[in-house]
Amino acid sequence: MVGLVLVSHSARLAEGVAELAAQMGGAELRIGVAGGLDQPGDPLGTDATSVVRAIDDVWSEDGVLVLMDLGSAVLSADLALELLTEERRGRVLLTAAPLVEGAVAAAVAAGLGEPLERVALVARGALAAKIAELEPETAGEDALREASRGDPSAQPTAAGPPVRSVRLAVTNRLGLHMRSAALFVRTAAAYDADVTVTDLTSGRGPAEARSLSAVATLGVRQGDEILVQASGPQAGEALAAIERLAAEGWGDAPDAASPEAPALVEARPQAGAVGSSSAGAVVARPGEPGPSVLVTFAADEPARAVIEDVLGDVASVQYLHDVADGERRSALAGADVLLFGDIGDALTADEWTALAAASEPAASAAKSLPAPARLIQLVSAGVDHVPFERIPPGVLVAGNAGGWAEPMAEHVLAMMLALAKRLLPEHDELRRGGFSDRVPTRELRGGTCAIVGFGGIGRAVAPLVRALGMKVMALNTSGATGVPADFIGTLADLNHVLRLADVVVLTLPLTAASRGLIGARELGCMRRGAILVNVARAPIVDEAALYRHLCANAGFSAAFDVWWHEPSGGEPFTVGHPFFELPNFLGSPHNSGIVDGWFEFGLRRAVLNVRRHVLGRPVAGLARAEDYVT
Repeated sequence: MVGLVLVSHSARLAEGVAELAAQMGGAELRIGVAGGLDQPGDPLGTDATSVVRAIDDVWSEDGVLVLMDLGSAVLSADLALELLTEERRGRVLLTAAPLVEGAVAAAVAAGLGEPLERVALVARGALAAKIAELEPETAGEDALREASRGDPSAQPTAAGPPVRSVRLAVTNRLGLHMRSAALFVRTAAAYDADVTVTDLTSGRGPAEARSLSAVATLGVRQGDEILVQASGPQAGEALAAIERLAAEGWGDAPDAASPEAPALVEARPQAGAVGSSSAGAVVARPGEPGPSVLVTFAADEPARAVIEDVLGDVASVQYLHDVADGERRSALAGADVLLFGDIGDALTADEWTALAAASEPAASAAKSLPAPARLIQLVSAGVDHVPFERIPPGVLVAGNAGGWAEPMAEHVLAMMLALAKRLLPEHDELRRGGFSDRVPTRELRGGTCAIVGFGGIGRAVAPLVRALGMKVMALNTSGATGVPADFIGTLADLNHVLRLADVVVLTLPLTAASRGLIGARELGCMRRGAILVNVARAPIVDEAALYRHLCANAGFSAAFDVWWHEPSGGEPFTVGHPFFELPNFLGSPHNSGIVDGWFEFGLRRAVLNVRRHVLGRPVAGLARAEDYVT
């Protein structure tokens, strides 16, 4: 079992974190501390020899993971490595994980017998749960249940072992807090089964049940219903054990759980968003008349069925197309939530003006109108087309982040493979009568895939490329994630990952900062035989620079599902450079998310986000106007 060492300037802090981690990791876990200095009057500091002693105390052939707080603690731990024998030095890892959260997550992983590298990876992702809870707009909360494809517990699998499932209510007063989540993880990991958990109430998940960080990221609260799914030789035993754990209150004392969970959920401010204020929160009780949701697009019967299914018990839904022309302004001003399809064409200029005017307290009082909409929710994923200058102050704007992540991830995989295996050039060669059976193609196994934008789509791409045997390097805004990745960083690390990647996938939003992100210099950083796939927005890449790079580097290839100019109203499709004359370029007509039932599929995810809002939960996909307005 991997041992843990905690290095801190304060002995009391190190001992306190060790006590907390020991509760999570089990009795066999060995934790050493190197905290403070043995100097009267000056007890704060770190010492390399203390770190060495702590490593010796917990030494295991499985390795030792060292976590530090800050400053000289890092230097002391680094020096301690130099003082170890060469044999031991190779089995000790220093991690940049946060001390408290990282120690708790690492303790659970080590207690499960995970290898050193896995324990380190789990520790580095330990902040993901806190980010998802407090900053959902940066976390990209889009792993929502796929209810538009039917009940996930009843879906057959196309391949692999059968999946068994159980739905459970969480009645604990504190929900699946860290200690109960750790007990859940240990219970699931005790069996030869692959177990995942999804919070059906919030739509978060599925999360890998062997990862404390992933389970904690779900933020399961009192009253939530979770779906636990398992496959493998001991799937039944694993589910039975988890059912027993639920019946016993998830390990909490009897007074920590209640037979009936309250429906009211405390609202939280949406920090960093347009109108980020707790005054914008809307709270509803399921089963009672709730806030008003105004649907601005022409919703057919299947779309209305989705909306009513998700919101019927928490909100009053009205459809703008059912409202008389003379009453549209009042309906817009009185709605708590506006649900948009195409926001650009949904309202007239006068209606935008009326909506803005209604946001002013004096105007609302004079006209006896209710408060304006507190949330604008888009069915579309991107928000780069939103007229932020027309959005009234205090109104939140949310895109449908990851609304079509899974089909888009499949499209990414198809494009990667088509380019790596030269399918189109070889097809054309065969059509012309050629037979180039000795021209080698690319093997992706063992390579590295860089995913720039690790939100819903990026996180859906990751397991697919892992299945090919590729490593995953990911970039997002926070530099933290609960999804397994071999490297996680921010855009500050862009050049680093571009140099190492065999495949680069762009899945980040188009903002003022990302426009032109990939230019001649960045393309020059990439490997000569790299593959670039863009399913995000075309202007993230400099069009002219890409064309020149493709012409000058025959081994480099690119696949685009998005375009610098996309036609509308039947106009012809054109590009500014003759990309389609190049053998190392592949295109598709922005249809990566278009599958059977695609609209209802994405709509349900958008409406689930509305449900979270009206229940007072953090909202996913929040946009900041300053990121888009230049």
